[in-house]
Amino acid sequence: MSSSLSGRHSYPCPLGSSTQAMNILTKLCHMVNTSLYNSILYNVFMKIPSSLHASLPQKALGVACLVIVLMAFMPPAGADSSVVGPVPSASSGYTVGTRSVQTATTIDNEAAPVVGMLEEGASLVPSGLSFGDRFRLLFVSSTKRNATSADIADYNSFVQTRAAGGHSEIAGFASGFRAVASTAVVDARDNSNTNPGVDQAGVPIYWLGGAKVADDYADFYDGDWDSLAAVDESGNTVNVDNSDDILKTNGIWTGSYDNGTGRPGRQLGSDYPRIADLSSRDSTSTPFSLLIGGDRPNTNARYLYALSPLIEYVGPELSVTGGTEVTEGKYPMFTISGTPTTSETIVVSFTVTQTGDFVCASDLKDKPVVALGDKTVEFTGSSVTVRTCTKGDSTPEPDGSVTVTINTGSSYRVSDTQGSATVQVKDNDNYVEPVTVTPELSVTAGAAVTEGSAASFTINSSEAPTDPLTVNYTVTASGDYVTSANLGAKQVTLTGSSATVTVPTTGDSTDEPNGSVTITIKTGSGYTIGTADAGTVTVNDDDNPPPPVLVPPPPLTPFIPPPTQIVNDNDYPPPTPISDPDPEPEADPEPNPHPMGPVMVQADASIAVVTGYLDVAADAYYTEPVSWAISQGVINVSGSYFVPDKPVTRGDAAMYLWNMAGQPDAPQHPFNDVPAALNAAVSWMANTGITTGTS
Repeated sequence: MSSSLSGRHSYPCPLGSSTQAMNILTKLCHMVNTSLYNSILYNVFMKIPSSLHASLPQKALGVACLVIVLMAFMPPAGADSSVVGPVPSASSGYTVGTRSVQTATTIDNEAAPVVGMLEEGASLVPSGLSFGDRFRLLFVSSTKRNATSADIADYNSFVQTRAAGGHSEIAGFASGFRAVASTAVVDARDNSNTNPGVDQAGVPIYWLGGAKVADDYADFYDGDWDSLAAVDESGNTVNVDNSDDILKTNGIWTGSYDNGTGRPGRQLGSDYPRIADLSSRDSTSTPFSLLIGGDRPNTNARYLYALSPLIEYVGPELSVTGGTEVTEGKYPMFTISGTPTTSETIVVSFTVTQTGDFVCASDLKDKPVVALGDKTVEFTGSSVTVRTCTKGDSTPEPDGSVTVTINTGSSYRVSDTQGSATVQVKDNDNYVEPVTVTPELSVTAGAAVTEGSAASFTINSSEAPTDPLTVNYTVTASGDYVTSANLGAKQVTLTGSSATVTVPTTGDSTDEPNGSVTITIKTGSGYTIGTADAGTVTVNDDDNPPPPVLVPPPPLTPFIPPPTQIVNDNDYPPPTPISDPDPEPEADPEPNPHPMGPVMVQADASIAVVTGYLDVAADAYYTEPVSWAISQGVINVSGSYFVPDKPVTRGDAAMYLWNMAGQPDAPQHPFNDVPAALNAAVSWMANTGITTGTS
């Protein structure tokens, strides 16, 4: 009776089939840990001389299988485990027993492998490959180690150290080697990036400097390699022969099934990891798993498999150099060189470009000479020459050039620093290079404007630019006539010898001083700035000032005399009285120029009756003219005081006469010192000849 597990070879289960119990036991035998089953059988066989193996009762060996069934429900000794889900905590109604919690470290098993390169002539390049083909190299470590660590990084480091000290052609990418072995955390095929389900079909695998092992990744894990001729990191043969060694001391640690997945409880880091034996090739032994006696104590020393990263067989590295300059009508020469020299013939793709109009329109097959566009050339050895064609003419034109650029290809590499080259082509028709003159810019300001009208400026160029020229300038202003949006840095495009710039101003009804707008040219590309770098336009206000506000004098305070007060004249002492029993009545005395009594000043309440002003007396000499002027609209003074002593200016006189004339219209006067409020009156006086003056 035999059974087959997925990914494993068939092996016999030593149980009879004479009873139903044995049939059940047989099925259980096939369901449990086959690694443990094989280990027990191996130890049973080790205790019995080989000459007696054939005579052992079938049922006796079945006892070993029964023991395996019972032990299957126990975790393998020393196996790593991890906790999944919550850890129970104490609560009412139950108690929590003691449990052991173990933690396994998870590592990234899908890191991109380092890519190595081998050039033509390298001794490790398998035969039959072409440039651009990819492959991987396998070796068995020349030294052995234990399998006590559960960290795959330890085993990767071990094989990388061996690779770095091995063959010189793999030293450059030794850090990309991986151990083909499984731990409880990562499978061998994931650690080595050879998982057919993840890493696609893969590439062929060869012994380092030797024969092919497998066509691809699936073939690598089919349990039957094309070659078992193991070599080490230096390409030397490794002694993996265990023919007469029951302990299999020349075995190879794998911890894996044939398909590259980890064997539960038998991965590296467990007590008894699985080994492989390359010296036997039968149903009990594959390149990844020795089925009988294949679980060895982890303290033993065994070899390890090491697999390289992806390696590409690369062609030569190509560079191109150009020859000396030529005159139009000649042949610019280029040399494409390769390192190392190749014995194969490869096809190199390149592109021809130019500046100017010199290269021929089509190839000249008889030369051979190539024209513009994508071209190819066959390359063998160390170099090849490429000739391009230029045409001669009688047209004066600027000098030009021809450039050859190597394109990427699968059978060669392109130099990072010399992938293209250029040859200059000289015109022979007496071409005169035009002289480029940089325009010099200046500003001219327009005439003064009235608020609300746009100020105009002209930016002038000494030379009309050959292409549109962007000119930078700023706008500033005095007064409050330009909005903030129209101030600051601006640009204008100059296409001819000049450009007009306008700046809007705002009008209002507020009397205010005149202002101005200024633009200033700022530095920029393609022009210089002349001395007249700025221009200013005056902005005139057009609003009349308000009428003058007359401030009246303080009101007079009436004088109230005291009840009685006698003031003696110092020059005239009082007379001495004369006694007269019958005095005659005295005549009225003459007026005394030195009054003896108080003087009282009092405003006449009747003053306001005539004119309405408190400071114009009814009997004043100007009372009647004031009343007439007010009634006729000649003069208009608001408030309660006329202020008759206030001086009259020429402007006041002009306003009075103009009002008396009926405020007629007249042409604008020529004077510069007349306020806006008096413009109309002075204009009438100047037009009628009443007043004259200079502007």
